[in-house]
Amino acid sequence: PVRLLTLIFYLVIIFPIEVIKANISMAALVLSPNLKNYKPGIIRVPAAEKPKSLYGQALLSNCITLTPGTITMEVAEDKHGNDHYYIHWINVTETNRFKAGDAIKGTMEKWIGRIWE
Repeated sequence: PVRLLTLIFYLVIIFPIEVIKANISMAALVLSPNLKNYKPGIIRVPAAEKPKSLYGQALLSNCITLTPGTITMEVAEDKHGNDHYYIHWINVTETNRFKAGDAIKGTMEKWIGRIWE
C-alpha cells in the first residue's frame, strides 16, 4: 500500500512539476529571439543505485522522454556493471555527466527509486 500511495503521489504531484519546469525551459528556448544559442546533443548520464529494477528503469526512461526537450535513447550497462542512460537533450547546458543527470532527471529518479526499491 505504501508503494501504491507513493506511485500515486509521484504521478499526481512530482511528475507534473518536472514537466512544468521542462515546459518553461523549452518555452524560453523557443521564444528566444536568437535560436542559435542552443546546442543539441547526446549525453551519457549515469544511473543511481535505485531504481535497479527493470520496471523502475523503464518508468524513469519514459518519464525523461515525456518531459519536453529530452528523449531517452538507450539504457546500457558498462563493463563495470553500472547502468547509464543515453539521452538526447535539445539544449546541452552542462557537459559534466553527473550535473547533467541532476538537471535532466531532477527528483524523478529518487521518487521512482522509492516506488521500485
